[in-house]
This record gives sequence, C-alpha cells and structure tokens, in this order.
Amino acid sequence: MIFLHILLALLSLVLLFVILWFAFYITCSLLVDTKKEYTENNKFYREALNFATLTGMVVLRIKLKVTGKEKLDKNQNYYFVSNHRSNLDPILSWYVFKEHNVSFMSKPENFKVPIFGRIIHRCCFLPIAKDDIFQAMETVNKAAKIMEKGEISFGVYPEGKRHTEAEMAPFHNGVFRAAQKANKPIAVVAVKNADDINRNYPFNSTTIYIDVLEIIPVEEIKGVKTNIIGDRVRAILEEGLK
Repeated sequence: MIFLHILLALLSLVLLFVILWFAFYITCSLLVDTKKEYTENNKFYREALNFATLTGMVVLRIKLKVTGKEKLDKNQNYYFVSNHRSNLDPILSWYVFKEHNVSFMSKPENFKVPIFGRIIHRCCFLPIAKDDIFQAMETVNKAAKIMEKGEISFGVYPEGKRHTEAEMAPFHNGVFRAAQKANKPIAVVAVKNADDINRNYPFNSTTIYIDVLEIIPVEEIKGVKTNIIGDRVRAILEEGLK
C-alpha cells in the first residue's frame, strides 16, 4: 500500500512537471512576434531552448561524446559546418555549442512547428528556401550580418538536406559566402550515430559522437572561391567520418 502511494505521488509529480513544462513553452512562444526579424541574441529564449533540448535528450536516452571542443575560442563566434544524417543534428549541435549561441539556416517548415517554430525564430534562426537560389542567398547575407555583430554563430549543412547514405551528397557551396562576408572562421564538425536513435529507442540508449575536426581561419577563406572552400570542408569531413 505504501509503495502504491509513493508510485502515485511520483506519477503526479511527473504529470505536474509535464503540464508546467508545456504551459511555460506555450506562453514563451505566444510572446514572439513572427512578423519581426530578430537579429540579436536573447539570453532568456536561448536558455529556454537549451533546457527543452536537455529534456528531450533525457527522454530519448541520448548520451553525448564531444571531442575537439578545445579548438574553439569561447569568445569567438563561428560558422559551424557539418554533415547531416538526422533531424536531431542541429538540435544536438546548438546544445553542445551553447556557449556560441548557434542559430541555423533551416527549411521553412521547421518554423511552422507548434511552439518551437516561434522559439527558434526568436533565437534568430533563419528560413532558407533551397529551391530558390536568390532567396537562399538573401538568407545567407542576413546570416552574415547577424554574425558580424559577434553575439551569434550560425550553423549550416552544405548538403542542403538530410542525407542517409554513407557518402555525403553534393555541397551547395554558396552557403560559405556567409563566413566570408562576416569574416568569421569556419568550424568543421562531424556528427556520428544520430541516425541510430530511431532504431535504439526506447529500449536502448544512443551515444552520439560530435567532433570538432578543424577550424579554418578567416585568412584562409578570404577571396577564395566557394567551391574550393567546399572541397576543403568536404575532404575534412570525409576523413573525420571514417
């Protein structure tokens, strides 16, 4: 009988937490003006985003193994470039590199997700139309202007979309112009095993490996053609993903 009372009390606490959690994020999302373009970091919404990510990691039984982070300067913002095999790649990346306030250029559909579409909008994430090159370059220019202020880093997947094959898809090299325009170094990051979560959950945990492979300094991308930068980044990623 005592065990039953304890179990019911625990279930009540969990239910209360879930209700308060959703109430908090619904309220936060309603305070975001979706018609406004945000260009400056907001610490409150960043912390809210990171806490939601941590909650999701606990629920999905995700463990992180991060290497190479010592290559990053905590006082510097970067242009994070990575491979893309899972929908969770950006979520895990903005959490791992939370000191750098990473926003992403992401497909417009993500901004329509209830609650969190508004929150990522408030955190300066930008929708990028992959099928419209002119609109895509406009988004790249906006990302560069935001990075120039020094508060926010940006993340991008040059493959353009999630690619589950062993070999990476062709790069959209135009995305590297953001780093050039903003005069920011490129951080090349390999993400491994994120696509195993669906297979492992809920019976097994999943260890995700995130490795900062190399930092390409500003001096080495100035005046360089984007296809050459893309080839260099691709080579680094292919070696790091072996």
